[in-house]
Amino acid sequence: MNVPLSDHILSRLRIAKDSLAVRDTRSPNELSDPISLSPWSVWLLLSLVLHRDRQQFVLESMQFRLGGDANELAHRGSLGHPDGPTVGLVPRDTEWEYRFHGRGCAMTNRLSGEYLDVDFFDETADWITPYFYVNYLESLSQPTFVEARVRELYPTAETVELGFAELEEQGLLVRHETDRVFKLAFDWRPFCEVLDELEPRWHLDRVKSLIATAVSDWFMLKSEKARADACTMARRQRLLQFCRNSDQSLEVNALQALADCDYPELDNELKRVLGGPTDRRMSRVVQIIKEKQLAAAYADNLTDLSSRVDPNGTVPAPYIWSTVAELLLNLKSNANLQNSFLKIQSHGLSDAAILAMEFNLPCALILIRRALRSTIPHNRIQIASALAIIDLPWCHTELKSVLDETTDQEATTECRSALLESRSSDVHQWVHNWEQRNPYSRPNDKYLTVGEWAKQRNDSLIQYEIQVLHDRIYLLRDRFRPAST
Repeated sequence: MNVPLSDHILSRLRIAKDSLAVRDTRSPNELSDPISLSPWSVWLLLSLVLHRDRQQFVLESMQFRLGGDANELAHRGSLGHPDGPTVGLVPRDTEWEYRFHGRGCAMTNRLSGEYLDVDFFDETADWITPYFYVNYLESLSQPTFVEARVRELYPTAETVELGFAELEEQGLLVRHETDRVFKLAFDWRPFCEVLDELEPRWHLDRVKSLIATAVSDWFMLKSEKARADACTMARRQRLLQFCRNSDQSLEVNALQALADCDYPELDNELKRVLGGPTDRRMSRVVQIIKEKQLAAAYADNLTDLSSRVDPNGTVPAPYIWSTVAELLLNLKSNANLQNSFLKIQSHGLSDAAILAMEFNLPCALILIRRALRSTIPHNRIQIASALAIIDLPWCHTELKSVLDETTDQEATTECRSALLESRSSDVHQWVHNWEQRNPYSRPNDKYLTVGEWAKQRNDSLIQYEIQVLHDRIYLLRDRFRPAST
């Protein structure tokens, strides 16, 4: 009779734990044969077990301290939220903050930063959302030995999706019928009991050796180089299979995993994707080339892309084009980018304007003015924030010029918000005078007008964008001056 894989793994962990009481330093014979699961996936499985336990904590806190009902959230979404504030401190456990959203509840530890988020699909906390799990993993300042090992094996956390796929294939995870969420296909509680007992002793070399043997993590055992090499070869072949997967998400993560491990197959895969369609895969490839500083090796491919990718195309074309342009500019390439910059009208306009400022391109001021007047709010928000950070007279002039051209309340909100971030009180007064000349038309005193709502919203968006861009843009105070100033 075949023993389920989950039971087999649990049995091996128990054998390892029990062996700690024996003086014999050798690993038990029962652990000599490898398990039929890669180290990447078995450690991920153990981490998901612990994560399921943490989701139980969220469920019980929500039910007993916040008056929430998992079934109500699952079937009614935001209409199923309990009475009271949707955000706040957890009563009688104020170390935690909570936030209800849609069909879920998120909790953040105010001391450690640990972030837990659960979407409910029934009365349990069984269902694990990969995106939420990745956020949880990245939030941990003091991970358990299991989670620490997962982070070592998956340097880019989102590539755990590859492990989810293997665990599903092995029958250890069950996918939801309609949503991209999973649950464990076995009882997770016995695993938690064993892992909790091992955690305090993980710092001991003998414990690490026993657990590594139990989960067939040959990379942790110096004496198992041949098995480790075989694991690496199997991993490389597995990633190449994912690179030909019809699921773009899996292919994107396989490309990232090849890059994280510097596998030799990466070069061919990067070139293959660079010659293909403008999609998520290409977006990730140019990001990999940028992060790993490989631009010089792919200069010809990037030059081809700069003329082939439409900067005004649908997402992710604007991001791909701007990243490629940045790489070529850093290489001081001969690619004719000036004309391409001047063609940009769409979603990548503000990014292009900032890039043009960083490299002192002649077209920079044209793009700044175009972005400030764009019909796409993100362009206006980003470039107005950049000018707010620089906060020099020429910036004030460009922002004011928009207000001189129109009395449209919504079209000018970003410029006004940016001007009010200035350190100059004279600039603030200029904005207040404009607003007095162009007051909002209020239907009554009870409700905000559309313009007032947009202004309040953009104030916060501008402040957020200033934080995001600050270190990058502040350098331009001394490095960039428009030709007309």
